[in-house]
Amino acid sequence: MVLFVADVLKQMGVYDPRKLIALDRAEDVYKCLFVESPLVKGVRFFTSTVKLGKQGVEDFDESELEGLTKHETRELRFLQKELTH
Repeated sequence: MVLFVADVLKQMGVYDPRKLIALDRAEDVYKCLFVESPLVKGVRFFTSTVKLGKQGVEDFDESELEGLTKHETRELRFLQKELTH
């Protein structure tokens, strides 16, 4: 499994052997990664905190976008418009 993940990460240009250690452990591993994400409508790829498992990304931390300040909300809306045009 780890070799497959290493190949995928190399193809994506984000390979770091230090990060592969976590994929062979039993406990949950959460990392902030630039991945294909459903969190921001209209934006296919977004930096998100994800739960990693033996099959890759298992879950997204949706709470990251809760409780944004007015400024952060405005900036996120601007970003959505810029990235969807």
